[in-house]
Amino acid sequence: MAHILNLIVATGLEILKTPIKKLRKLITVIRKSTKVLEELENLFVIEEKQFLRPILDCKTRWNSTYQMINRACFLKEYIQMALVRSPNLSSYFPEENEWELYKDLDEFLEQFYDATTTLSSQTYPTIAHSRIILLAIKKDLETSRGDESLLKDAINAMKTKYNEYYKKLESSSHISAFLDPRYKRYCFSEMQDNEIILPIQKLLEKQLPVTSIVPKKTSSFLQRLKVQTTNSLPIVDNEINKYWNATDADESVKPLEWWKTHFSEYPNLAKLARDYLSIQASSVPCEQLFSIAGQVLCKS
Repeated sequence: MAHILNLIVATGLEILKTPIKKLRKLITVIRKSTKVLEELENLFVIEEKQFLRPILDCKTRWNSTYQMINRACFLKEYIQMALVRSPNLSSYFPEENEWELYKDLDEFLEQFYDATTTLSSQTYPTIAHSRIILLAIKKDLETSRGDESLLKDAINAMKTKYNEYYKKLESSSHISAFLDPRYKRYCFSEMQDNEIILPIQKLLEKQLPVTSIVPKKTSSFLQRLKVQTTNSLPIVDNEINKYWNATDADESVKPLEWWKTHFSEYPNLAKLARDYLSIQASSVPCEQLFSIAGQVLCKS
């Protein structure tokens, strides 16, 4: 899912590449100028604050672009003062309307940055937690933001890309989200038969035994043809409704431990939970390992 978020954000940043390129040029010039960096650092010393160096992004990693924009917005006033003594570099300083765009973009990308960080962490969020993030991103994309047409175009492009993946991502997490006692009401505003009840019933049909009652030999031919069957689905329906109406668990609760504690109340759902409340697969730790190895095993 983190990879899909990367694709969504990259789509929006492609539309904003011109103003981002201008900011990148400013940061490059500053980082190459010892004089400007010293001026910046002196300003922090005067205010008795820790110096924060401008960040230059890596074009292939959008999260570093967010960090560059975020740090630049924070340093705007400091950079402006530092450039007073370097008038030859002042032409690289963006216009005020461009800074407004950077500020709006910084606020907008923050949620994507936080979501990607969470999904990429080695704490391994559950599939249900990932669904919460997915729904929050959807809401954020649908929220109107400012009057900047370029940013609106970028958000619309991101929304289109998001919708390409949303249905597939959403359906794959339905059952897991419902079985997470912390998030079921956040993920679903109401229980819908086609969305939750029927899929769970089908799973339980495979899981629960169906007992056939064979009539006695002394029964009539008609009675012997009417083989009676009993099953546990009415009990399961009650179990599903009881679970849905129960108060959501605290966010700090560990889902599998919750189900272990409540096994006697929801025995059938508890068995499903053991299968569906898994951690999602992530390649991030492997990628981080190769990245670190690349820094250690260099050509030099």
